[in-house]
Amino acid sequence: MRVIRTNRGIITLYSYNYIGKGTEGTVYRLGNKAYKCYHPFFYSERLSLEDAERLQKIPTKRILLPQDMLWSLRGDFKGYTTRYVENYGVDSLLHLPVDCLKEEFKLLKDDCKMLGENHVVIQDILPEVSAICNYAFHHGLYFFDPGKFYFEEEISSEEITDYNSVMVDQVLLDGVILPYVKTIVPSDMVNSSISDSSLDEFCLEGKLTEYIAGDIRENNLESYVKRKILGGK
Repeated sequence: MRVIRTNRGIITLYSYNYIGKGTEGTVYRLGNKAYKCYHPFFYSERLSLEDAERLQKIPTKRILLPQDMLWSLRGDFKGYTTRYVENYGVDSLLHLPVDCLKEEFKLLKDDCKMLGENHVVIQDILPEVSAICNYAFHHGLYFFDPGKFYFEEEISSEEITDYNSVMVDQVLLDGVILPYVKTIVPSDMVNSSISDSSLDEFCLEGKLTEYIAGDIRENNLESYVKRKILGGK
């Protein structure tokens, strides 16, 4: 059991609310919110109260940022909440109708731009350890608590937007497209098939979602990837 305080009052989190933990804290679910409660001792960077409150003011739609601050009963900053998104699995994105897919891509890139305009650089949104994967598929692609955030005032908003776009596109390529390609071509042909499709080139430029949105003529992403890999450009 864990007792914390928010600006809405005192909250008690029980073992059945537990959904996971990472290097920074333990995460619980209560209703439509995820509660990230910092570990008492930590050995990695994590958001300060000042940074969490700054991010709280940015109204992103798919890259989910802190909502409410969490405090101990003594008044110490102990973490924050984000929107909880249930993971429906990668097929929910692969089979999303094309018009909805294009809108989801637009929302993601709008978030990248909004973060860039606020000089927020996102890091580690595709963790090497899959057990702490911090993205979910819920009729779209959501990022929750995407690794580390850095505020870079000396870098232009355009450069930061481009960097954030590359990070998002890398998840689309490595977390969605690549696993599907592995199911339709021999393992020794996966990398060359991706390269021949040019999808990896657009990913490195942070233009993958825009390219797919303009190039797709299929009903969903799965059919589009199949054409790009098996049927030519």
